[in-house]
Amino acid sequence: MDAEAQTGYFSFSFTGDGCGGQCPTSGCYQEDLNCESCLKTWHSFTPDASYKYNDIVSGGCSGTKVACLECAGMMGLSRYDLPSFPMEEKQIDMFATARSAFASTMDAEAQTGYFSFTFSGDGCGGQCPTSGCYQEDLNCESCLKTWHGFPPDASYKYDDIVSGGCSGTNVACLECAGMMGLSRYDLPSDSVV
Repeated sequence: MDAEAQTGYFSFSFTGDGCGGQCPTSGCYQEDLNCESCLKTWHSFTPDASYKYNDIVSGGCSGTKVACLECAGMMGLSRYDLPSFPMEEKQIDMFATARSAFASTMDAEAQTGYFSFTFSGDGCGGQCPTSGCYQEDLNCESCLKTWHGFPPDASYKYDDIVSGGCSGTNVACLECAGMMGLSRYDLPSDSVV
């Protein structure tokens, strides 16, 4: 969408010095999944001290949607230029650093009390887990619904999404890469929790 503010989302505008030409100098970030807590996480990691992030507001960005390399892996995040300040599309190394810091924080502080679902399946010929629990750590049920809608094959049975986190042990989750806030747990026993 161009130049007209979108509704049903959360967004914030920003300005900064451009990180020596590697970052945008102004714009607006929008969270497309109606998940304010997801955007709050991004909002807390500026690329450097020169950046000023305005308050998060209900409603989308005005302006034109632009390529957003720093948004890669941040499900639902997009960037818009500001109508009066067209932005240049550049490599965003400083934002990658912020994203990495966020990921490290999420790993170090396991969060509970959000949304999860248990699953079982045949293992996709050894390529997929046969049982476990997926948890969405950002209090974004709609984010988990997206994942829930695409089991790896017809043998997989996904239980209903419930409020609350998984029990069991957090395990490596290669399939979770790029899905902000998604983690997988093994089940404490063979029974579904």
